[in-house]
Amino acid sequence: MELYEGVLQDETKVREFLKSTVDVTRKLIADGRITSKPAILSGTGSAWYDVVADELTKANSDAIEVVLRPVPAAI
Repeated sequence: MELYEGVLQDETKVREFLKSTVDVTRKLIADGRITSKPAILSGTGSAWYDVVADELTKANSDAIEVVLRPVPAAI
């Protein structure tokens, strides 16, 4: 599962989106729709890196591996 939160402008909306994505990922795993073990949940965190890191790391488990993709520094 991959997500991008950068179009959202409000921290509350970002957190709701992230929590919803985690919930959907867990549901897809439970329903057998994601079969890789662990499932990979990846977020960019370009505009809200600290919020993405905070919310997604809560999902880290045997069933879900979180991969945070940092934004490269400006050249």
